[in-house]
Amino acid sequence: MTAGGLGVIGLTLAACSSGPTIRATSTAVSTKGGSTGTLTIMDQYSSNTEKQAMLTIAANYEKANPGSTVKIQSLAQNLFYQQLETRMAAGDPPDLAMMPLPIIPTYAAKGYYADLTPYLPKDFFAHFDEKRTKIDRPHGTIAGVPMADSVRAVIYNKTALQKAGIKAPGVNDEPWTWDQLVAAAKKVQAEGGVTNGLMFEKPSFDGWIPFLFQNGGSLLDAKGNPDINNAAGVGALEWTVDLYKQKLAAPGVIEGTVNPLTLFESGQVGIWLSAGSDMAPALAAQVRNFKWGATFLPRKVKATTVNGGGDLIAFKGKNAEHAANFILFASRPDQMQIYTTAVASLLPRDDLKTTHSSISDVLAVFSTQVKKYLDPIVAEQFLTPMYGAAKTGLLRELQSAVIFSETPKAAADNMNKVLVAAKAAS
Repeated sequence: MTAGGLGVIGLTLAACSSGPTIRATSTAVSTKGGSTGTLTIMDQYSSNTEKQAMLTIAANYEKANPGSTVKIQSLAQNLFYQQLETRMAAGDPPDLAMMPLPIIPTYAAKGYYADLTPYLPKDFFAHFDEKRTKIDRPHGTIAGVPMADSVRAVIYNKTALQKAGIKAPGVNDEPWTWDQLVAAAKKVQAEGGVTNGLMFEKPSFDGWIPFLFQNGGSLLDAKGNPDINNAAGVGALEWTVDLYKQKLAAPGVIEGTVNPLTLFESGQVGIWLSAGSDMAPALAAQVRNFKWGATFLPRKVKATTVNGGGDLIAFKGKNAEHAANFILFASRPDQMQIYTTAVASLLPRDDLKTTHSSISDVLAVFSTQVKKYLDPIVAEQFLTPMYGAAKTGLLRELQSAVIFSETPKAAADNMNKVLVAAKAAS
């Protein structure tokens, strides 16, 4: 991935939080103390390669800091939010958590994060994009550090598409339209030897929201009021539900009963919508029975995507100095490279190197996706305290729609109520 892609993500994050201009980084662990004892980390992951990367960094930290113990609670993303909320409600936050970008502003607004500024060197962020790190600097403090940046595009079964006579758009082509995407899904399902022509990302509203934006919809209207239940929002839901009704979309993915990575690796799906760039290393390591590739998310009124990634954030508690020491260690180039390699990340530091030459064509698509099709609406509406507070409720309504327990219009109306409540609370 190129630094240019990271710069675009930095621009989208610039509106999410505020803080002082901070430049530079140190690779040395603090000698003030605070690096012994037990440190607890909640880690959310999407693949085993991502999970193992954090375990490896923790083991390296323990080796470099005798007397320290790092206890990692590794959780799949669909369990992470519930477990984190449970711990916060019980007054038992982890010392650190690998936080998905959309919920970082929500917890910052609640004042949950530790201030690590006293324990970090003044030049801590020199090798990081200044705009990208604003989300880690709430209220002028330092709460954490970017560990990975990703973007959503489309991953497809190249063997199945070729069998069906379909050529996906290349890195220099325009994205499929919605109609072209659906036609390709129908054709690959009929002629490509797959069970389902396409599937959505996973049980995450983050992965569905690009289709809302592509259809000209939004979370808020021009006055800042929730407006997801307008014609464009209802239309995006109707399109999604229709894919389920036609049995083109693999059941169980949005609903959370099927592992999408396992399903794609089995060769049963032709097109994986909103697949994250972090899936690429796992596929490169595990897919052996067919060829696969990547293309852009489709377009309707416009072409757009949303970014993702994870930041290591410290929570208030007695171990703030120890948490800062771990962040210093984990953000060193040699340690961060372990994580970015595992998730094919856009590189958070400017002194890291891309190590995925075997899938450079795939990563070029993701890099172009973020540079050409990352809409300003992402920063304005997606990476906000309101969205972070609403996303679980929004997913619940989306799930109700795709299992046909409520109509798209009813789901959109209920989503709007969720947004109204979240906006009032944030």
